[in-house]
Amino acid sequence: MSWLLTFGLLSALAVTLMAWVVAKLPAFPGSRAQERQRVASVLAIPGVGQSLLALLLYVVAHPCC
Repeated sequence: MSWLLTFGLLSALAVTLMAWVVAKLPAFPGSRAQERQRVASVLAIPGVGQSLLALLLYVVAHPCC
């Protein structure tokens, strides 16, 4: 399989999944502004910042082609 076909299939699968989620899952109300956590407090949770950094470095280290 060429990479274009693979990319096209995965894109079609992603669009299909998004359509299914919109069609089948109920809409839940969001959080109030006063109840939301700030990004800094979420990153302060042990392991979250390190995991996001590892993911970012993995993505940056593996460029296409």
